[in-house]
Amino acid sequence: MSHRRYLIHLGAACALTMLSSSPSFARIQIEAARITGGELWILGSTDEAEAEVSLDRKFTTKADKRGNFELRVVYHPATCIATLRTPQEERSVVVGECGQQGAPGPAGPMGPRGENGPPGLSGPAGPAGPQGPQGIAGMDGRDGAPGPAGETGPAGPQGPQGQPGPPGAPGPRGQTVTVPAAPKPAPAPARTAAPKPQPRGEGARRAPEPAEPDLNSQAGGGLNEEDRN
Repeated sequence: MSHRRYLIHLGAACALTMLSSSPSFARIQIEAARITGGELWILGSTDEAEAEVSLDRKFTTKADKRGNFELRVVYHPATCIATLRTPQEERSVVVGECGQQGAPGPAGPMGPRGENGPPGLSGPAGPAGPQGPQGIAGMDGRDGAPGPAGETGPAGPQGPQGQPGPPGAPGPRGQTVTVPAAPKPAPAPARTAAPKPQPRGEGARRAPEPAEPDLNSQAGGGLNEEDRN
């Protein structure tokens, strides 16, 4: 900004400040409006006590009980003209020491690509997604080697008796054996009549009675143990 242009803007700001100091022109009075210290500084007052004052509908402040207000914001109006508003009044003010923003220039060439920054922190885990479709069945794997034989377990309880099985096939026919008949016993010998007793006389002797034959002791006579059985 040239020195001449700076003086023009400064004169306009001073003139606007002098005009706004008279209560007959506006209810919003501006004592200072300029860019200083890298900030836009506006100092003024209004007839509305404790009213809310806004700057270009972007920044707000509140007047005190006497209506005084002050704004210090990091802001540069593009046209160096700012608009102040209260619930009952609106006023535009020229900002001193403000260089009007020119038209955008052409885009410059792209600079070199910077280095990759360090990886950021891992974000929180997202919610589980819906279950996907079932995939196709894979091929059967090869049988593994048999494992070692385990120890013999204890004998289990006796099970219930099973049902009778079907009858077996007939066995082979046995051989016929001829049993010889037992020999018939020999007939017993006929008994002889005993002699009549003779009268006893004196000096006569009694003849001995014949003994009964023993049927079991005779050969072939009587029943043996086999015949009794």
